[in-house]
Amino acid sequence: MDLFEIKRINELDWEDIPFVEHPSFGFTRTFDAFNNPNNPWQRVINLREFIAAEFGNYDPIQHYAHTEDRLRDMMHDGHYLSICRTGKPFVAAFEWKENPAHPHNGEWIDAHRFFCGGRFIKLHLDNITHQWHTRKARTFMDELMETPFALAKEKVQEYIPAPPRVPNRIPERATLPVAPAPKIEPEVLPVVNTQTNAKLTRILTLSEGLTIGSQGEEVRLLQQELGFTGDDIDGKFGGKTNSLLKSKIAGLREQEEIKKLILEPKIIAFLRLLRSVESGDRYNVINGGKIFDGYEDHPRISVQYETDGVKWKSSAAGAYQFQPSTWDYYANKLGLSDFSPSNQDLAAIGLLKSQGTIESIQSGNIEGAIYKASKDWDAFPAGPDGQSKWGGSRPLAPLLKKYEDIANDKNLQK
Repeated sequence: MDLFEIKRINELDWEDIPFVEHPSFGFTRTFDAFNNPNNPWQRVINLREFIAAEFGNYDPIQHYAHTEDRLRDMMHDGHYLSICRTGKPFVAAFEWKENPAHPHNGEWIDAHRFFCGGRFIKLHLDNITHQWHTRKARTFMDELMETPFALAKEKVQEYIPAPPRVPNRIPERATLPVAPAPKIEPEVLPVVNTQTNAKLTRILTLSEGLTIGSQGEEVRLLQQELGFTGDDIDGKFGGKTNSLLKSKIAGLREQEEIKKLILEPKIIAFLRLLRSVESGDRYNVINGGKIFDGYEDHPRISVQYETDGVKWKSSAAGAYQFQPSTWDYYANKLGLSDFSPSNQDLAAIGLLKSQGTIESIQSGNIEGAIYKASKDWDAFPAGPDGQSKWGGSRPLAPLLKKYEDIANDKNLQK
């Protein structure tokens, strides 16, 4: 079970920062906990205290719409944050930016501007960083006062208040990168396989030989290729350019990997099964069945429903019924420029890959693949009892039969 905690930003500790979730995912998890507090997959450990402090009480029939809007504002403005307590978050909200010129050798930043209150967030992150370094320095001085003069001189020369390494909360999971000790020397870019698409080849060509501190027209051209605009195109290869360069290279390489996966018959069949139950195999449909025009971007149309007296909203759209926040994440990660059918397929494989579902499909364990995919798609059952994680019954047998029919189709196409 994944555990989460809700905290006001002014209660945030230094050790919490690497585990703060993207506000859209934090909001989704928290509001799901409001309506399903006994969810066996995830739980907010201080949910009752949070509801009592901010809402007094919660009745899903009477308070659903009002609570949803208010909670979304609270989390997107950054007043409340969702913190993963059992491992790394699905999407971390903050990144550590190294800067030798900074008083603390770097700072935590909202690099992708996930939050609406940008200046408000920055002030709090700076304050938390300053408080940690102040405590670090105070502890060092206390130790220094009890040290003989000769040894104390050596300690002063060696002292560098580098940010601490936050231990992972679940040992068997990969460690989430946190603020490392600052490196003063220029950083050499990693060597990347150039057997990739044309855009990646252009980026690699432009970045060849560039390191932190490089300046000139080559850097300016690289920044333009990376999507920088306005004053950000300054011809200086700094931390921001380096960070976006690495992110873009990683995304394009993963896109190439996904384009290979999308040619595998088993994955083609599973995508068709998923599309058939989520959208009737239509790429231009929003939740509820209405059609949208154009594929320039996710339509972002919110539709309100009422079921048994309970009001709820959905902005899901496309063949795989992506929510806007999920689409934005994978579009940014994989470098997808529009909401076209081919890009929707790539994003769906990206999400299946992150779930660990691809391995089950490739091994022929379609039942296991359906259970894993149910974490994000409610048309699939979450277990042998046929119950969906999001409510309602989804029998497994018809889905397995349908997959078999699709996979045995001699004219199987994507």
